[in-house]
This record gives sequence, structure tokens and C-alpha cells, in this order.
Amino acid sequence: MCNTLATKCGGVYASGCQHKDGVSTSIGSFQRAPTFSDGDIVLTYEGGSACGVNKRSTYIRFVCAPGVPIGQPEYIGETGKCVYAFEWRTSKACGDGLKPTSPLQCVTTHDDVLYDFNILRKQPGAQPPNWLAVNSDGEAEKAKYNFYLSVCEPLHAYKGMGGCAGAGICQQKEVVGYAPRVVGQADHEPEVVGHHLDGKAQIVMR
Repeated sequence: MCNTLATKCGGVYASGCQHKDGVSTSIGSFQRAPTFSDGDIVLTYEGGSACGVNKRSTYIRFVCAPGVPIGQPEYIGETGKCVYAFEWRTSKACGDGLKPTSPLQCVTTHDDVLYDFNILRKQPGAQPPNWLAVNSDGEAEKAKYNFYLSVCEPLHAYKGMGGCAGAGICQQKEVVGYAPRVVGQADHEPEVVGHHLDGKAQIVMR
């Protein structure tokens, strides 16, 4: 994992090796650290053995699985052009919470108008502890999610928040096996980036 195999694969150094019919084939080497892609942690091995005009590569998707200390990779299949997909369910993908952010004043001004959002903060002990937003009823079932969010501060702890500790917005789904996903963190004061004649202001939280 994130390293080269102890023994060569088909005469070359590699991080992933396919053994089939007595032949060993490199399916890629570790070249860069894992990245976030569409809310998932992904590790990619590249530069494997030739496969037509392409090079074989490996795609490992890590899934937050509370209660699974280490877990193990599961082969999903070949996604095309010799890209080998794996899924690894482990509690290590849940993280230990995000790095704490500095307290925010949660106010901003625009055209000499003061916007104060502190009244939208949830007080400790409030029920529910965070704001909840859901998709519209017109969404397909597979696209429906719950979004738990706070204003200008991290989410208050709640059952099942998993790796969203420290986040400002968390995406969840009421299905077994769906891991909470961090959508954003309150690490910047509000900004008025648009102002309309009806008195509404668009606010961006980074």
C-alpha cells in the first residue's frame, strides 16, 4: 500500500501485480498520494504493463466502514482500457475528524448593510443539534440525500456522523453501508457575492 511490492512482478517493480495462467503482469505503481474524488478517497496506481496503446492502471476506492479496523481490498472489475477497480471498506477511511478551524464572527457587510448570521447558530443541547436539508421530492430515490449543516461553526455531534466530525456540512443517506461524506467546512467568514432587488443576498461559505 503506497509502496512497491517486496518482489518484482514480471521482472519489474510494481505496486500491484496480476497473476494469471502463470504470468505476472504489473497493474501499476504508486506515484502520488491518495486524493479526494466525488467525496471518496481514491488511490491510483499508474504506469503498469502495456495493454494495447495504454498502460495498465489500478483504482482503489476507500469507503468509510465504522467497526472495520483494517478491512481488505475487494476486486470490483476491469472498468475499461485495462483499469482495474478495487473497493476497500475500512474505518481508516472515516478519518479522525477535520482540523479545527478558528472561531468565526459570522457577520459581514455589503454596501453599508450589516448581515449577522449568528442567530442561525444552533445552541448546544438544541434538538435537533444541526440544521437538516433534503433533496426535493422530484429527485429519483437514488439521488435523495440528507444534508446536515451548521452555520459558521463545526457540526454538533450526533449519532452516525462518522468522519464528518469537524465538518460544517455532511451528506448522508438512510441506507445501510452508506458512509457520511464531508461536503464543506466553515473556515471563512460569509461573503455577499450577489445582491438582488428583492432583498435576498447570496452567501458563500468556503
